[in-house]
Amino acid sequence: MPAVWCIACDLTPPPFDAARSLAVYEGRLRRAISGLKFHGRKAAAGVLGGLLAAMAPPEITRGVGVVVPVPLHPTRLRARGFNQAELLAGPVAVALGVPCAARALRRVHQDHPQVELRARARVGNVRNAFAPGEGAVSGTVLLVDDVFSTGSTAAACALALRDAGADRVVVLTLARAVKRSRTATPPGPRR
Repeated sequence: MPAVWCIACDLTPPPFDAARSLAVYEGRLRRAISGLKFHGRKAAAGVLGGLLAAMAPPEITRGVGVVVPVPLHPTRLRARGFNQAELLAGPVAVALGVPCAARALRRVHQDHPQVELRARARVGNVRNAFAPGEGAVSGTVLLVDDVFSTGSTAAACALALRDAGADRVVVLTLARAVKRSRTATPPGPRR
């Protein structure tokens, strides 16, 4: 996926230092992620995690000392039975030769699943939703998740990771949700 400059991020910089996604959230990748998250197809995690590890951009992974997956709320974790971000983060940590600190962050509240909310509501939904977990982190932390949409989850996690001791937080996701504008039909001649 080509690098995209975010004007909104330029105007109001997020608390993370950089974010990259491997592809647009559509087609086969969207179906694979959906199957993993919502239909319990854990086998997809190995393939997707391997893909994320193999294709992680060097400008994101350079200098990373620890990989941290975005945590699920304990209620959601019990219902799903696994944290898809943790399953994706493991192969990335192995490829980088650094630890995967799955307990470095914890989700302290879960109001609504982000996927159910519009962009504006997502920010408030995750405000103060994450807190430092077990053990301190330092240096550059790579935050891993499946999909980057508005960046509100990544921002909330980055704030908690900085509270835990991170100097830099970089974000890596499989996919980026892109808002597509409807193609307008050019107006015809006026009569």
